[in-house]
Amino acid sequence: RLSVPSCAALEQVLATMPHTQVSLVHADASLASPGSIFGHTMLVLSSADPAPYPTQVIAFTAYPRRDHDRCYAWRGVFGGHPGYVVSEAFLPVGDAYLRQEHRALWAYVLDLDQAATQRLLRHLWELRSIWSAYWFLDENCSHGILTLLEVARPEARLLATLPWWTIPVDALRAVQSAGLIRERRWQPAISEALSDPKPLPTGSQAHAAEVWGHFISRSRPLRQK
Repeated sequence: RLSVPSCAALEQVLATMPHTQVSLVHADASLASPGSIFGHTMLVLSSADPAPYPTQVIAFTAYPRRDHDRCYAWRGVFGGHPGYVVSEAFLPVGDAYLRQEHRALWAYVLDLDQAATQRLLRHLWELRSIWSAYWFLDENCSHGILTLLEVARPEARLLATLPWWTIPVDALRAVQSAGLIRERRWQPAISEALSDPKPLPTGSQAHAAEVWGHFISRSRPLRQK
């Protein structure tokens, strides 16, 4: 029997990421940006000790080699931009969507056990310096996230249910059909939350718990249809 190889750098990173909850989050569409006309799909990793709050956002994002030249849109549609799986702190991302861009967030807490979550985190480590072509209508943010989730739960066969194109709503349907959604929440944008105009706090990552507390207290559960 072959021994399981170990990586000290990976184990050190995993030790600093005691995440126990993974959510699929959809940001509303934005007419201000053609690239966001279908919305945006990402994963939010949350710690549940002592209370759930987000620490990181995982997304598959295009990184254009040249910004806004004559072929910018063409490359986006036909796979001319390299795409990377990136990890960002939750606080500035959540603040940008809810307050700056006025885009509501739809959070779907996923039913992933500890083993599935560990597979997801280890695969993120494998992809830290790997890129693949980003296609606006196919291998985009939603397809990239479903690829990650299929590594975590291979028996779900999420990619097999997709049509030839993929937009955020297709990712949500795939995850729902696989029975991976444990809870649904909706957080309106600050401009929609007229009853409580208090803006999201700003600051360092240490304030993420306060932001997530605002999210949970203001978010509304979605009914199961």
